[in-house]
Formats: sequence, structure tokens, C-alpha cells
Amino acid sequence: MHKLITGRNHYYAPACHIVMVMDITGVPSEGDLYDAIQKAAHKHEIFSDKIILDKNGDSFCVPMLPRNIVLKKIESNRKEGLKQFIKEQQRIPFDFINGELVRFFYLEDKEKTQFLIVANHLAGDGMSIIFLIRDIMVALNNPVITYEPQPLKLMEDFGYPKDSDLKPVLRFLLRQINRQWNNQKIFSYQEYLDMFYTYWKDRQIEMINATICDLDLKNLLSKCKKMKITINSAITAAFLFALKEDKIGMPVNVRPKSYEGMGNYASGISIKYRWDNHKSFWNNAESVHKTIYKKLSSNRKKYHVLQSLKEIEPTLIDAVYFCKYADFHNKTALKTLNLFKYNEEKQLEMGITNLAKPEIPSIYGKYSINAIEFIPPLIPVNRTVLGVVTIAEKMTISMQYDDNKKINSKDYGKAFEEAICILKNSNC
Repeated sequence: MHKLITGRNHYYAPACHIVMVMDITGVPSEGDLYDAIQKAAHKHEIFSDKIILDKNGDSFCVPMLPRNIVLKKIESNRKEGLKQFIKEQQRIPFDFINGELVRFFYLEDKEKTQFLIVANHLAGDGMSIIFLIRDIMVALNNPVITYEPQPLKLMEDFGYPKDSDLKPVLRFLLRQINRQWNNQKIFSYQEYLDMFYTYWKDRQIEMINATICDLDLKNLLSKCKKMKITINSAITAAFLFALKEDKIGMPVNVRPKSYEGMGNYASGISIKYRWDNHKSFWNNAESVHKTIYKKLSSNRKKYHVLQSLKEIEPTLIDAVYFCKYADFHNKTALKTLNLFKYNEEKQLEMGITNLAKPEIPSIYGKYSINAIEFIPPLIPVNRTVLGVVTIAEKMTISMQYDDNKKINSKDYGKAFEEAICILKNSNC
């Protein structure tokens, strides 16, 4: 049994679905695909756990067998298409108290398969799902392979750098807020379901994506190398420019080196950069890159989000969601909501999750992954979210936003097209 600390903020999050869509060359049978999933699940302990609360509101991963794993076929005659299917999945809560943490789907074509993973963030971060994909593909190619079970290791098992501690003033403030809260309310799973359905009732989620490949990707890589910046910095600059905003957030991978298990190993930073219209796009991108890496060079800033969440009472984190999305009124929860920047006035315009080019193969014998589309959850601190993955020399960029004009008035589709156009024409 493991106490959940890092990742505890996802427990009652209404927007908690991580989605990965793989385009695979080859058409495995449903039985072979299911067996490969079972073998990969045997490797990762989280698949043998249910996640529950105790009487104090602490959450624990508790062993549970048999595993709650289901693979379903998506009918190819669906008129609505895969995007609509994903939107429908987002509106279905996970039964994580009974071990449902990941859902698997597939869609067959003549010579290819679309393999879809919908995961609760409690199961792990985006990179965890990437490693899960690799393990499934290896088992699919080699049916006789067996994996040794890999014990679940949470962020706390690895520890934090000594120079990442919160400033004493902030720690004092958070502890004072905890005392004010004093575990006033422990929410039930049924209350979560009620809040979940309320949250999704008026959502008008839109998803758009683009692929950058071939010469366009080579030119982008070459230009970034010449400017001595990362692809991520170029993407960030392109969307800062297109959205006409000066603040963007991004997760930070703090996964211990060589560890490839499932779990949550990401912190987060936000940057503020005011666009200089007197400079070229690429000179601005250079400044954006410096702004990002100035923050990343400080462990205190790099681990700030994780250290802050670790300090706050878990039930108060839950209360923030109920304060924002349900009929729960509490001064301490409202104060914490504002501290989290979940209120509309302080939200970031966009969060960018770039998994870069993961160190996994794209070819597995007779099967190959041609592309991966990654759709991160639209967490409350962001108005829009971007997911990026590069594999098989294709970079897929996906954007998700709420198109409810009562909430957002911007033309995000137009901004997306403008940013992609900039990235595809990097040699200009």
C-alpha cells in the first residue's frame, strides 16, 4: 500500500483524462492486443491497485486483483469520428476506487490500426503512458515475452533536491491556510461524481491538431540548432505570438533518470514574456528560450509546484475543485483557489506539454508506430492546453480548449493555424 502525495491533486479533478492516439501499421487481432496489454499491466503495479481515501482524507494505492482492464473495439461506421469519441470518453468518470485507471480502444482499417489509450492522470503522467505504449508494442511483437513486476515508486520514494525547498515565508503561509481549513470536509466519491457531471454539463470542448514532418521538420530542427534553442522554446514563442499573450505554463519533467515506471513525476513552471515587435520572431524565440531556462536553472522554481502541493492538506486541494465547480462555499478553499490561479482573472492562456522525441522505438517487428497524438487534460490553471509528441520523424501538435463563448471569446482555431504556419515556415 502506498500513500499518494505527488499526484494527489488529480484525485477529484474533473478534467483528468490523458489521451494518446497511435497510428500503427499492421492489424493485430483483438486477442493478441489484449494479451499484450495484460503483460504490460503485469509489469506496472498501478494496474493492480485501486485508489481510495481513508477517514482522514489521505489517498492510498491499495492492491487489488483481478486487474480492471478492458479493451473495446471502436466501430468503423461511427459517423462522428474519433474526435467525438474522445470527447465522449472525457465525460465518463473513472471508477478509480475500484481500480479503473486506464481504458483501451482500437479502430481497424485495412492495413493499419488506431490504438487509443484514455488514462486517468492518477495512473501516471504523459511520459508514463509513452513507456506503457512501448511495453505493449514489445509484447505485441513478441507474444512469448514476460515482464517482471516493477514495484510502484512514487516521487517521494526518490526524494527532492535539498535546494528545492519552499521559501520559509511561503511554507508558513501554507501551514497557516491548513490550520484555517482544519480538515473541515472530506468529500465522498459520490460528491465527486456530482461535481464531475456538473463540470462537463456546459463544456464545449474543441480539439484540433497538426503534423509537422519531412522537410518542414528538418528545417525547424536546423533553425533551432542554429539559434541554439530547443524545439519547445520555438513552439512556446509561436503560440505566445499567435495568442497575443505574455504568460504560458508548462510541465517540467523531474522523473528520476533511468526510471521507466508509471506514476506522476512532473512539476511545472510558468513564464512571462512580453513580445518585442521590433525584433524578428527568431530573436524573440531566443529570448523566450532564455526566460524558460533561467527558471529551470533554479531547483526552487523548478520544484515549486510539487513542493507547494505537498505542503497543502489533501482535502483542501479537493475543496478547491468543489469551490470552483460545485456549490461549495468556503473562505479558505476560495483563498487557496486564488493561490492556485484557478480563478479566471489569473489563469494562464495556455499550458504546453511537450514530450519531445521519447526514447522509444517506432518499429516493433511487423508493427510500427507512424504517429502519436497526445491530448493532455485541460487543467483549471490553463484556458487552453497543447500536447506535443515526435516519433517516426513526425511531430504531432494537438490543442484542446473550451469553445463556450461565455468562458472564452478568443478565436483559438485561428491562433493555432497561425502558430503552426510559423513553425512550418521556419526557414523564412
